[in-house]
Amino acid sequence: MLTNPFLDPTNWEIFDDSDGLGHQAFAMLQHSAGHLYFGTAKGLCRYDGRRFESYSENFSLEGHVLGLCEDGAGKLWMGTTNGLVSFDGRTFETFNPDMNIRRFVVRKVIANNDGSILCSSDVNGAFIFDGQEFTPFAADAGVHGTFIRAMCKGRDGRIWVGSELGLAE
Repeated sequence: MLTNPFLDPTNWEIFDDSDGLGHQAFAMLQHSAGHLYFGTAKGLCRYDGRRFESYSENFSLEGHVLGLCEDGAGKLWMGTTNGLVSFDGRTFETFNPDMNIRRFVVRKVIANNDGSILCSSDVNGAFIFDGQEFTPFAADAGVHGTFIRAMCKGRDGRIWVGSELGLAE
């Protein structure tokens, strides 16, 4: 009888604070360069196959990293509890809308082929960031709701958005 390898506890290795991961991993991404990145409650960690490296304290990245994506140029984008953050491998840059938004928590991020970044928040809906400014997209674009819980880019490039009011594509 064959057993499912996912159910065999000897097939799993557990990583935690003692390994340098941080705790509460919220997001994961394999970068095109091969490294694994993890968004955690303590910020961003990179795993090179041997060890974890934390980018939080020494690089002044603050807040939980809730979402990760890579754009066409290899830049890492993060949804955090303090806004949208980019990381080019050396420096972090935080972006927040110039709107009257009390708190901009970004939960999901998706890189578009045109270089823009789609981001969703837990209170303020969804936005497109073109590198300069945030543009909300909502009911007029077919997306309903303000608590965007999930976003996914299909193989065909179409975006799926899930909110408290349902699913839009």
